[in-house]
Amino acid sequence: HCAECHGADGRGSLIGFPLVGRPAGPLSAEIITESLRFPLQAMPRFDRATLNDDQVRLIAFYIGLLESKASGTAA
Repeated sequence: HCAECHGADGRGSLIGFPLVGRPAGPLSAEIITESLRFPLQAMPRFDRATLNDDQVRLIAFYIGLLESKASGTAA
């Protein structure tokens, strides 16, 4: 569901900010978790009944892989 707004490569779109390649640096797992649990603006909320903590960690890991690909650095 993330790619619908944040793009398949995580670089963002008109309705979703970039998850990777950000001038401020990579998103931490804590920020990703907080954003999923308590989102800003129009992003839907993903509580523990929707995404458990293991699923959230996998999402953060995947975003890390996308960041590595975008920046050309090791994951």
